[in-house]
Amino acid sequence: MIQNSSSIRKLTTSRRRTGVADSFPASNSCVPSRRDRPCRPKRGTCGRNLSFVVRTAQQNNLNRWYDPKVGRWISEDPIGFAAGDSNLYRYVGNSPTNATDPNGLQSVAQIDPTYVQQRQSLVNIYKQYAALYKKDPVKYQWAGLATHAGAQVVTQILDRLQDEKLRFLDVAVQSRMYLDKHGMCLNVAERRQMALRAAAVYGEMQKIVTQMAFRIFNDIGKQFQAYDQGGLGGIQQLIDNDQLDQGALQAWQLIDGGKVTEGTALLTQREQVQVLNPGYGQINKLAPFSLIGRLMSSEAESGLPGCKTFREVFDKGLFSDTNPNADENLRWLYISRHVLTTWGNMSQQQQMATVDNALNLLNSPGVTTVPRP
Repeated sequence: MIQNSSSIRKLTTSRRRTGVADSFPASNSCVPSRRDRPCRPKRGTCGRNLSFVVRTAQQNNLNRWYDPKVGRWISEDPIGFAAGDSNLYRYVGNSPTNATDPNGLQSVAQIDPTYVQQRQSLVNIYKQYAALYKKDPVKYQWAGLATHAGAQVVTQILDRLQDEKLRFLDVAVQSRMYLDKHGMCLNVAERRQMALRAAAVYGEMQKIVTQMAFRIFNDIGKQFQAYDQGGLGGIQQLIDNDQLDQGALQAWQLIDGGKVTEGTALLTQREQVQVLNPGYGQINKLAPFSLIGRLMSSEAESGLPGCKTFREVFDKGLFSDTNPNADENLRWLYISRHVLTTWGNMSQQQQMATVDNALNLLNSPGVTTVPRP
């Protein structure tokens, strides 16, 4: 948990402006005493210049030492627990058949199985929505719009969070390399710890975003599946089995009766006001007014042609000092008056093309490498 989010923002700003190397102190400001400096042996004996030490049979892989006699690493992962593995002596998440780490800096952070699984889970959800929409593009308007929102907004947020997380991990790796080369420096050590904490927070945000998508799928997605299989009887069965509240029935009665626009609006209102609120609360407590707040508010765009952004409508972000809880009423007003209206004014051919474009976006690769300055 970050105690001082402004420090993290300063770190990000400084790094983007000057680059990683410039974010470290000048060499004369943090030089260890001569007796504390690491030894600099001549080439041919031991140390960084060699990849293999004959006397001990240990191998230096730039950032980690490996002992082939015991078949394991004898130095910890340079980015510590932020790599996503509780065992600091493992290699690429103990999955060498699925990934490699040629320079010793990628570790789990670059393949990040958690992120890969999260993203694939989101892709699977939105592809199911797309299949439902194409099955009945007249009645299943919500599924089509949800596919578009998933590709244009939710997965993009997950990717942006991954990008930021890897940027901080990169700072941590560079800090560790500086410490290994020059010895202990309190400023650099603190910078490394701050970067690791920031990376952990962004990882937690990714978890929350994924959970929010699953909340919608387990509520409204389940309703679509029930209606698709059994019509209003399928919805009623969910209610009878205490898997759905009675209030959800009205939306499906409208859709079933041909009032699709009104029914879709009720489903979307339920999604925003009822289903997503816990997630917004978690985000606000974790890191208020952070990157994810900007993506969901001041930088928020529906991706639909001609649709205004959130800031253009309300002249403020969804997360702000005057609106710390991401007011569900503002979200609903924005979506009902602008997003749903824009979607409803599109022809079926335009909507279908929008869904196809969303599927193409979902098939694109996510963040796979650490960005370098």
